[in-house]
Amino acid sequence: MTNNIALKTYLDEVKNICDELSRGKLSDFIIEMAKGISSKERNKFLQKLKKHSVDESEIPTDNQRMILNRINELREDIIERQKSIDDGSFYEDLDYEDYYYDDEEADPISEEQKNELEHLFYDADKLFLANKLDNAMDIYEALISFFYMSGKEEEWLDLDLREVDINWKETLANYCRCVYETSLPENKIENMIKALKIHLPQFDRDFNPEEEVYPLLQDVYDAKAAEPENWTDFLNELKPALRGKTNNRAFVLFLEIIDKTDGLSEVETEVKQYKISAGYLYLLDKLVKNQEWDKVSNTAQEAINNISDKLRLGAAEILIFAAEKLEDQQLLLKAKREVFFSESNNKTLQLLLEEAKKQGLKKEELEKVIKFLNKKSRLVSIKIEAMLMLGQIDSALEIVKKGPKLGWSSRKDLGLSFSGILIALSNADIKTNTQSNLLKNYIESEFSYSKYVETYDEQNFICQEIYGGLKNVKLGDSKEKELFLTLETLGKSRIDEIVSNKHRRAYKRAAEVLGALAEYYLIKNDKQKATSLITEFRNQKYKRYPAFRSEIDSVAKDSALLKALSIK
Repeated sequence: MTNNIALKTYLDEVKNICDELSRGKLSDFIIEMAKGISSKERNKFLQKLKKHSVDESEIPTDNQRMILNRINELREDIIERQKSIDDGSFYEDLDYEDYYYDDEEADPISEEQKNELEHLFYDADKLFLANKLDNAMDIYEALISFFYMSGKEEEWLDLDLREVDINWKETLANYCRCVYETSLPENKIENMIKALKIHLPQFDRDFNPEEEVYPLLQDVYDAKAAEPENWTDFLNELKPALRGKTNNRAFVLFLEIIDKTDGLSEVETEVKQYKISAGYLYLLDKLVKNQEWDKVSNTAQEAINNISDKLRLGAAEILIFAAEKLEDQQLLLKAKREVFFSESNNKTLQLLLEEAKKQGLKKEELEKVIKFLNKKSRLVSIKIEAMLMLGQIDSALEIVKKGPKLGWSSRKDLGLSFSGILIALSNADIKTNTQSNLLKNYIESEFSYSKYVETYDEQNFICQEIYGGLKNVKLGDSKEKELFLTLETLGKSRIDEIVSNKHRRAYKRAAEVLGALAEYYLIKNDKQKATSLITEFRNQKYKRYPAFRSEIDSVAKDSALLKALSIK
C-alpha cells in the first residue's frame, strides 16, 4: 500500500494547518523547512517560494507569450545539441573535464537545459494554480510535446520523462483538468481522450496507480480544490467511448467510470467479461480496500487462471495477503506456489519452500515444481536444483556426461550438476567448503519483482536445501567409483582447458574445481590422493603459472579440509 495523497486532499490539509498558524509562526515554519533543503536544491526551493509568493493579480498578461518564447528557444537549443551528438561534432568541442569515454553517449539534454525545462513546468503550474487555465494549458501542451513525437519529424526530441525531476502524474493531471475546463461541450470527449493518452502502455509490470506516471480520472478530479462542473455527465458520455478498448490503461479508465456510475458489482461483471489483466488487479485493489477477503481470494484465483502476463504475479501476491487474513494455510501454500509459477527464480522458490517446510509438504511441493518446470526449457537450472533437493542425481548425471569443458558460466545447469553429484559422493558433508562455494557459483541470484522476497539470501538457502537432499543419496561402491571417475575426468579437462589457454579470469573457477575434487578424497580419508591431485596441477603441470598457483592457494586457505594438506 502507498502513502501518496491526492493533491486536493493534500492542499486541504496544508491549508487547515496554515490557517491555524500566526504570521510569525508561519514564517518560522518556512525557515525550518528551508534549513532541511540540501545545498543542491536551495535555488530550486527559492524559485518555488518566489513564484508562489506573487499574488494572482500580479501575473502579467503577457506572461504566457514570454514563457512560450522561452520554450521555443529551449526546443531549438536541445535540437541543436542532439544533432551535434548524432553527427559527432558535440564531442569535438568538449573541454577535458567534460570528456566522454568511447562507449559513452552524451545525455540528450544538458543540466542547464534540464533546469530550464523544470522551471518552465513550474511557470505552468503557477498559472494553473492562479486559475489561468487557457494560458496554463498552452504552456503544458508545448512542454509535454518535448516528450512525445508530435509535429514535424525534424523537431522530435529524444527525451524521456525521467530526464526532468517533476511530479509527472500531477503535471499531466493538471493539464487534463485544463483541457476539461476549457473545452467546448461538443469537443470535450474527443479532447479529453487525446489528453488522457488512453493508448499508452500502462500497468505492464505491476498495478500501482499511485506510483504511475499517467493520471487516472480521479487524479484529474483532484487536481483542483474545486469540483469540476458536470463531472457525472462527462463520465456518462466518456463511458461508451472507452467501452470495448482492451489495452490496460483504457480499460482501467473505463472501470473507474463504471465504479463511479454503476458501482463495484458492475465493475466485477465487466472484469469477468473481458478478462483483461489490469482489470482484475483494479477490482482486487478495491476488494482489498473493502476488506472483503473471501471475494479477494476467489477473484485472485480466477485472475491467476486467466492472466498469462507479468501482472499474474500481482494477483498471486494478493492471494497471499488474503490467505493470511483468512488464516487459511492450504490457500497460503497455493498462493506462494503461484508466485513461483508467475515469476520462477530462486527467490520465489525459497518463498515457496519455506512455507512448504512449515507445513511438512516440502517433497510434494518440489515434485510440483519439477512437473511445472518440465515444460519450461529455459529454467532447466532451477529444475536441476529441485531434483538435487530430492536427492535425484540421474538427470544431473546425463547433463555432466554430455556437457562441454568450457562455458559453464552460461551453462549453470552443468555447473550445478557437476558440483551436486560431487557433494552427493562426498556424503553432503558440511566440511566440504570448496564444493559448497562451487555450487553457489551456479545458483543464480536474480532480481525479483515480488515484494515478499526482497531480503532473501537465496544462494545460501538453495545450497543448504541441496545439501539436505543429497544426504539421502545411497550408492554402491562400484557406482560411486564410476561416477567419481566421470567427474574427475571432466573436472581435470576443464582445468586444463582454462589454464593451458590462459583464460585468466577463469583461474579461480578452475582452482575451485581442483579443490572440490580433492575434498572428495579427504572425505574418503584418502589424503595421499588429495595431495597427489593438487600437486599434479600446482607443482607439476602448471608450476610456471603463478596466477593459477595463487588461486589454488587462496581456495585451500578457505577450506579447513584443504588447509590441512599444507601443500607448498
